[in-house]
Amino acid sequence: MIISIGNFDGVHAGHQALLRGLTEQAQAVGVKSQVITFDIHPKTFFSGEQIRLIYDTETKIKALKNFGVDEILVIDFDKSVADMTGQEFLDHYIGLGNIAGIVQGDNFAFGHMRSCDIDCLKKIGEGNNFKVQVIGLEQNSDQVVSSSVIRDLLQKNKISEAYLMFGGKYFYNYPIKEYDYSINNKVVHGNKFGRTIETPTANLEGKYSDIESGVYAGKVIMPDGIIRAGAISVHDNQVEVHIIDWSGDLYGQTLQLNFAHRLRDYVSFDTSEALITQIKRDLLVAWQLYLN
Repeated sequence: MIISIGNFDGVHAGHQALLRGLTEQAQAVGVKSQVITFDIHPKTFFSGEQIRLIYDTETKIKALKNFGVDEILVIDFDKSVADMTGQEFLDHYIGLGNIAGIVQGDNFAFGHMRSCDIDCLKKIGEGNNFKVQVIGLEQNSDQVVSSSVIRDLLQKNKISEAYLMFGGKYFYNYPIKEYDYSINNKVVHGNKFGRTIETPTANLEGKYSDIESGVYAGKVIMPDGIIRAGAISVHDNQVEVHIIDWSGDLYGQTLQLNFAHRLRDYVSFDTSEALITQIKRDLLVAWQLYLN
């Protein structure tokens, strides 16, 4: 078994480089590839901080399989896991005798208090007849590609910049359906709730009982004729749109919304953080559909 360990949140371009090394090495020696990941982010366990995960577990598994990983082990991260040394972790979950190789990024560390880094991992390998392949960090322009960088960009609504870090493929956690519809109306004042959840929207005048409640992706024809990407929300016969990578005042001006895809149902979330997390996912897939 050739293995790799990590959170793999977002399965971004840096992860993808690591997965190529993992699957290529597994194929070269004729064994299976395996990713070991976690149900929650370890930071959540240690600090209680609620990380806005880019992918839920189901979507992460789907993405990992898409990049050719044979087996995926999802571990419940708890105190027993946190207290294990690196060697104890490997022996408990895989068995040291079952490891033919390990592929990790050059900043990798695991085990109790992150005490086992790449050098530590190589020493374990020397004592158990396996080698460690190290993959360098990916960069996008001058920025290292990482899940935390993507989360920061999403928080700032820099959707197109965040999307570049996925290497051209973002996976979505709902079935997407084509939807062909257009509306044209003035922007009016709403309750401004979107501003409180990092995603300001333009509210269109009128009631739209002929549009099914839900979240949609489409194109926005701006007052100056420029076409932009939009994530459209329809609820209680009202329509509002977040215009991706744009901000400004549109009150009293007319927008045309061209619906192209239905993304999901309009649902309630238990917390504002859960809602924001899902909205960021909606915006990423809306941008991806706009590009394609």
